[in-house]
Amino acid sequence: RAKKGADGANGASSALQQEILRELEESMNGEAKGIVGDEADEKHVCLNVLKAGKIYAFVDLFYLTHRGNTQLPALDPSKVIYVSETLQKAEELEAKRDYVAVYDKFRELAEYFRRVGE
Repeated sequence: RAKKGADGANGASSALQQEILRELEESMNGEAKGIVGDEADEKHVCLNVLKAGKIYAFVDLFYLTHRGNTQLPALDPSKVIYVSETLQKAEELEAKRDYVAVYDKFRELAEYFRRVGE
């Protein structure tokens, strides 16, 4: 049975989140059997961002690493960790309502992509 937390919220939501993360991780591990190198690492970085609860950083990182059939260049796998950490930091700063610092983080990313030509 789900217990109510200190804030009165139902623990069922947390249990559901844990179940979704477990299923996602199992699915990704199954996928990773046929994947080697950088692509598997990208998936694990994305999963770790999601596990950390950084939903907006996950969405941004997902779109940068899964550009599909667009004409945009794929994100270089060697840059995934840097981009992930910067997006997560921006999300943490936004939660603290430090919008100037959030702007600075996104500007830092924009300048980084401009420098490397992506």
